[in-house]
Amino acid sequence: MIRNPILPGFNPDPCICRKGDDLYIAVSSFEWFPGIPIYHSRDMKHWELCAHALTNAEDPDLKGLPSAKGIWAPCLTYCEAEDLFYVVYGVMNSMNARYFDIDNYVITARDVRGPWSEPVYLHSSGFDASMLHDTDGRKYVVALEWETRDGYEKPGPISVVEYDPAVRKVVGLPRRIWRGATDRGCIEAPHLTRHGDYYYLMCAEGGTGYYHCATMARSKSVWGPYEADPQGPVLTSQPAEANERADWDHLKPHYFNPDSYLQKSGHASYAHPLPVHPGAGDRPAERALDRGWVAAAGRVHARELGRG
Repeated sequence: MIRNPILPGFNPDPCICRKGDDLYIAVSSFEWFPGIPIYHSRDMKHWELCAHALTNAEDPDLKGLPSAKGIWAPCLTYCEAEDLFYVVYGVMNSMNARYFDIDNYVITARDVRGPWSEPVYLHSSGFDASMLHDTDGRKYVVALEWETRDGYEKPGPISVVEYDPAVRKVVGLPRRIWRGATDRGCIEAPHLTRHGDYYYLMCAEGGTGYYHCATMARSKSVWGPYEADPQGPVLTSQPAEANERADWDHLKPHYFNPDSYLQKSGHASYAHPLPVHPGAGDRPAERALDRGWVAAAGRVHARELGRG
């Protein structure tokens, strides 16, 4: 049985990736170096640090950055058609004037342990960028679009743009595709995957504080329109629903739920199909696809994750 936390200590913004029987998790490293720790497991229970994706101290140059800046929310994916690992990451240099359009890059490697390629610039549109490797060979970068104008919801919508690996550039401009599955506001951390006929868009909503949650949407086109999972968030510490779109404060302490073992839970990702573990039974967090929805067979409140 899996015992949480599987990665204790300082391991924020985890992104899980699967290649065959091997599972990998990449996490944020902020201003710390070497950057982007990557962990490996074959059973979801026992993890070891196996690599760092960023080992060149000059690129990116993180020297002098204040606390909590630097490398945000890396996205680790594996493209089976190319037998190639990808890491998409952003470099936050400053949050002065609430400016969150950061520089986003992609690196690749045949072996997750390296060597990793030199960074390729993607764009500076928002943050929490991630990549989809579609079944037709095309690739797409999905990210949060930051909004600075008065009178507009902050953060802005989720946007997507095609990436051409042959020329190592994005194609065209990002297009807005989603404004959230709930009214909790503060949407971020998009991960776009495809299974069968559907594109699945997992996001975090509610801010990075006590109203945090993970939600799911789907569409038969990468460009939308997307529909929300009718059962609501797939993971949350606070099940109560309210409209907080006008409040872009990320903490929201009035939603603190003392019954949850895990607080501020919401920045999520998933691997499909999930490995089967003896004793896992019908735990909803370990189910994959049901009725065309990821984890739709049951909701997961964070109070359950501290058990076992």
